Amino acid sequence: MNPLKPLSLLLVLVLSGCFNQYDTVEKIDIKPYKPKSELFIDDKIEDKKPIFDPTLVDSRLVKTPNGDWEVNTSAAVLKLDVPDIKGEAGFDKLYPSYTEAAKAFLSQNLLPSINLLDGKSKQFDDGLYGAVDSAVAFSAKSPIQVASLLSKLRAKCTPKSKLHDWLTGALDVGKLLSEDESRAKSAGAQQYVDAFLQNAASKPVGFYNWSPELQRTFQMLRYLMTPLDKGGERVLSLKTQLTGDKALYAQYKKVMAFYSRLSNPFKNVSLEAHFSSAAKDRVYSSVYFLPGSTSREVELIEKLYGNTGLSPSVNLMNAFVKAIREGTVDLQPSANSGWYDYQVHALETFLLPEKGAENNKLLLTKRYKLRMLEAFKALITKRRETHIRQMSDAKTTSARIRPEGLSPRLRVEPNPTYFLRTARSYSFLEGMLTSSLGKEFLSNHKGLKKGGTRPLSLAKELKWMKQFFYGLHLISCEDIGLKNSLLKNELKDKQACEDTAKEWLGQWTKDVDLSMDTRVVVPVARDTETRRMRLWSTIGVRGVKLTAWYVTAPKWRPVDEKGKWIDLERYQMQSAQYVILTDDFAEYEIGGFSPPTREEFRRR
Repeated sequence: MNPLKPLSLLLVLVLSGCFNQYDTVEKIDIKPYKPKSELFIDDKIEDKKPIFDPTLVDSRLVKTPNGDWEVNTSAAVLKLDVPDIKGEAGFDKLYPSYTEAAKAFLSQNLLPSINLLDGKSKQFDDGLYGAVDSAVAFSAKSPIQVASLLSKLRAKCTPKSKLHDWLTGALDVGKLLSEDESRAKSAGAQQYVDAFLQNAASKPVGFYNWSPELQRTFQMLRYLMTPLDKGGERVLSLKTQLTGDKALYAQYKKVMAFYSRLSNPFKNVSLEAHFSSAAKDRVYSSVYFLPGSTSREVELIEKLYGNTGLSPSVNLMNAFVKAIREGTVDLQPSANSGWYDYQVHALETFLLPEKGAENNKLLLTKRYKLRMLEAFKALITKRRETHIRQMSDAKTTSARIRPEGLSPRLRVEPNPTYFLRTARSYSFLEGMLTSSLGKEFLSNHKGLKKGGTRPLSLAKELKWMKQFFYGLHLISCEDIGLKNSLLKNELKDKQACEDTAKEWLGQWTKDVDLSMDTRVVVPVARDTETRRMRLWSTIGVRGVKLTAWYVTAPKWRPVDEKGKWIDLERYQMQSAQYVILTDDFAEYEIGGFSPPTREEFRRR
């Protein structure tokens, strides 16, 4: 059995014609992208040339009856493979959460996978984004306040003007009007509200259904993301109000700067860009109070299929992976990048392992590279889902007794570059939020979860996540005998970071975040001609076997002699067997432009 094979049947949601109603149909032969064989081949050992570093001594000791031996793997190359699974119990089943999957393999040598570690960070990311999104939308304690901005703009409007009605609609959708004010709003304002609520874009999806507060956050901000005619009365009135009031315009610019960094630079033209002529070289008819954010995958999809539509044979993930592998899409964050770009850049070595500092130390088989391809597809889907409200989709030697042998010691699935880049993404986010919202805001607000708030403040949990992934980087480097890639003065307390990661790795099966249902769905493109939408989804967690062994010899020596390092003999190089938990990915399409909520998707 191929461990990467997904479900043979997938229930696909098709819009039945009424808003928010679906028929369930069975679509057969939903297959994942399988790359051309030449894109992924086994690494060659002759291409790996690690240099022995006598300072990189492993923290483990190998015990013998007459003394301990210390280990140095700096010149060793570690081979990783995912062997075929031949009818073994548990491996043919998908589980909704990592905790449920882990229970099925407790008797096995479970190794925390990249997917599982992402499952931990995903819960924090969603909670942080939700808390920040809601606070910036409504909280009077936030230095950036969308509701306050809308109220001030509305107060300057002529009553019952188009702009007054539109802003009233925004406040009504955000539940900021009293019952009497809502009932008394003009017919024009009601028309704006009705038109928005009848649009599929108004439907809260992702984690925004955790609470009524998040639902109204989603809907008010999505209302502000609807297009405005650039020559229309509302835009002209907004120009008069904003450019004529420096304080008000500065408040609006803060909102723009914040969301372009929390998620990513804007895909569409903002009022700010329109008023300042920053978009004078672009062809556009609509502007946006709050534009949606762009992404590398959307830019590629529009470049390839913007004018041709999406035929059933087109696989968007296939195209994105191919472009990254061939170098036509560069995931390196730019000076204007937001958090999303940093998150996706961390995934790059899943597809281009040669770009990681660990490349010289790991000999990857083609099958293991396909496993990492599956990880990339799942994790980028989850990244998009965290940013789902803001992201735009595409429109289209010794006399002593020697130890018997040595096997690799892995404490996490080895990908130090991913861990380091993820730590740096949290460092970026911490700095951006601190400068935008202030330390007091982060200390006084908590991330959200379904049914309430997370236990720690945003400040404490951000610090923990940053330390956690720095610690994973240090641990993973040691596991494969690689010098860490930290910049000078990047990390003041390495030990604290290692301790944070080690403590979690010692009890990860008890982490509540990993008990959450991990299945998500996110829209990525729509075909305006056929009125069909393409979606990416993760459909469950499965167990996959991972084998690791040295293909070039590590070195060791007796601890109490500190003599010459000795190469292990080939017969002494033993393999290590693990089970890792991974996500299954599927791409499919639905009729209409109303994606399912998490709950609707999971019920099917």
